[in-house]
Amino acid sequence: MEPTPAERSAAIRPSNRCGIAVNWRFKMDKVRLMICICVASLLLAVVARAQVPRTFVASTGSDGNPCSRTSPCRTFQAAINAVSAGGEVVALDSAGYGLVGGPITIGKSVTVTAPDGVFAGVSISSDGNNGMVIAALPTDTVVLRGLTFDMMAAHDAAIAFFGGAALHVENCVVKGPGSGDIGLLFFPATTASLYVTESTFTNNGAGIFAGINLPAGSPTAFATIDHVSFNRNGAGLIVSDLSKVTLRDSVISNRSSLAILLGSSSATGLAVELNIENCQLTSSFIGVSAAVVNGDTGIVRISNSTVTDNSVVGLVQGQNVTLLSRGNNTIQGNGMDVSGTLGSYTAK
Repeated sequence: MEPTPAERSAAIRPSNRCGIAVNWRFKMDKVRLMICICVASLLLAVVARAQVPRTFVASTGSDGNPCSRTSPCRTFQAAINAVSAGGEVVALDSAGYGLVGGPITIGKSVTVTAPDGVFAGVSISSDGNNGMVIAALPTDTVVLRGLTFDMMAAHDAAIAFFGGAALHVENCVVKGPGSGDIGLLFFPATTASLYVTESTFTNNGAGIFAGINLPAGSPTAFATIDHVSFNRNGAGLIVSDLSKVTLRDSVISNRSSLAILLGSSSATGLAVELNIENCQLTSSFIGVSAAVVNGDTGIVRISNSTVTDNSVVGLVQGQNVTLLSRGNNTIQGNGMDVSGTLGSYTAK
């Protein structure tokens, strides 16, 4: 039998014996409310954990932690897994944050950064592994800032980009074992953009390779390389299939076999383009070697740059390539300054 309104009112008035007395229905309503609040809180906690905009790693962290500022993870991979798309992974102190026996994988928009003064390393110690693999959606942007990649044996690449809208590499160092590796492999299957700034590539088989992988339709690999140092690499920069690359304010030097190689191996008549502005190509065997095959075409434009002290030849104009100078370069002191035809273009 339901209590009357008067009985309900009396039931919730203070009791001389126990302070507050509640009837059975009021109590159940309160319990249900508390359960709903708890469930909602748990759901919000789960959502917050799944969509954390910023995660952290530290030398004292653990991958079992939630990757928060006060409870950081130990590896970049754990922190990347825990951060939301478009979020940021931050290294709190100096340490190595790679994985043993496998690459770090990125499949979403994310920034991985080390603040000034923090050494955040990724070491690759076993043969045949990449240091970091980026295979994201065509709308995703990945930023790597302030990281050091150290390849201790011959590998595929320190950084391998196979998919995404854009990759930014800022203030990074990529060191190789001397041969058999690529510092940065930019090899998407669809149109994508690469931006490398204020970075150093040292002792790699090739510093940066840019091209399109198995093209369908007419995708383009765009690359802008600005204020980058290439030192002691087998080839500083390789520009390949369906790529348009601008190299500016950069130095390629010191015993590289080829400062720059422009070429294509595709049989589908693909174009390759390289623009060199305000650069130094020096102390290698060859400064720029440009040739493409199988009906492909290439063009190299060079302006306000110095090509000198290359022991074999400064500039090589090879098969199916147009090599153009703006007329404001210094091309002197090489074993041979120019092999082939050096054309010209003017400012407009």
